[in-house]
Amino acid sequence: MHAHARVLASLCLGTVGLAQVSPSHFTSVDGNAGTRSPLATGSTSRTLQLHGDLTRSRLPIRGLAFRRDSNNRATFSALSLTLTVAMSTGATSVAAPSANFDANHGADRITVFTRRAVNFPSSAPRDTLPAPFDYTVAFDRPFAYTAFGPSGPLVWDMIVEAPALGTERPLFDFVRLDGDSDNPRLVGIEFGTGCLATGRTEPMRAVFASSPQWASNTMAIQLGGSHGPANGVAVGVLGFSNIAFGGTPLPLAVPGSQSGTSGLCQVFNDAVLSLPTALTVGGSSTLQVQARIAPELHGLTFFHQLWAVDPPANPLGLVTSSASARQLVAPFSTVPVSRVEGLGQTGPTGTVTLSAGVVTRFVR
Repeated sequence: MHAHARVLASLCLGTVGLAQVSPSHFTSVDGNAGTRSPLATGSTSRTLQLHGDLTRSRLPIRGLAFRRDSNNRATFSALSLTLTVAMSTGATSVAAPSANFDANHGADRITVFTRRAVNFPSSAPRDTLPAPFDYTVAFDRPFAYTAFGPSGPLVWDMIVEAPALGTERPLFDFVRLDGDSDNPRLVGIEFGTGCLATGRTEPMRAVFASSPQWASNTMAIQLGGSHGPANGVAVGVLGFSNIAFGGTPLPLAVPGSQSGTSGLCQVFNDAVLSLPTALTVGGSSTLQVQARIAPELHGLTFFHQLWAVDPPANPLGLVTSSASARQLVAPFSTVPVSRVEGLGQTGPTGTVTLSAGVVTRFVR
């Protein structure tokens, strides 16, 4: 494939075609862990994953992609490495993969990405949950995973050579079955920058904590903040969008704030629920909220910010915190993915990890 054709194919992977994420439970939510592999282990490596929840289709698989772990707020350096990717219908099962890489492959194994150098651009943290699948590998040769093929899980097998890494290596979204799987915590991030309240040297921050109890479908939420005006009055704002507020694009600058001692204050999310609160002399507050939850709310994303009254800070007398975003993750009892990994080598065998794997997007 010519270079310009590969670029076009890579662009198309993100915009057209049928895509499926595995494990499917994490299509729209972050996984519960992070991993440096398969693309950036710091040395030559080989990673193989078996996926047992892929829907078969008459359309061949034309590429795969990974997304960064949203919880890591670092900017990852550009990444250059040499890749080889093979795919097949597995000869083993997700429940019992072999430590021998080749033994997991079925007779339909093909090389879908021929050994060559690949450059991935730097990646800045996003204010979305989960992160987009920015690390894309468009295949030279598609792989057919159809209802007419052999029975077995889908297998991808990636060899990484000569990785030239920057100071911050990518951390990819990863899922594993653990002790919290039946009562998973919310996943989330803090984003944006708060402004300075009167008398403070640090920007206001949103503070969020939660304690879901899926057995009773209830959740305790703490919405608060820190570094606000001493003994001030504030409002904890809960919303469901950080894109627009009543048709106005976000973030929204507080009028006149940039000319005040506060510096630029911004509204980062809409306001569906507003709860008044009093700040301490230290400028902090914690608001207690009880909520009902249900598995049907899996993937629900909401946002929180603290707004405080502070007349000396700017002409409008309003200072704002950073914002937090949180997602509900419903309980899960299985992870239909397993992996075999060899770090620092591309030999015949690796370490088997059951019920765990990097979240992978397959594009047809």
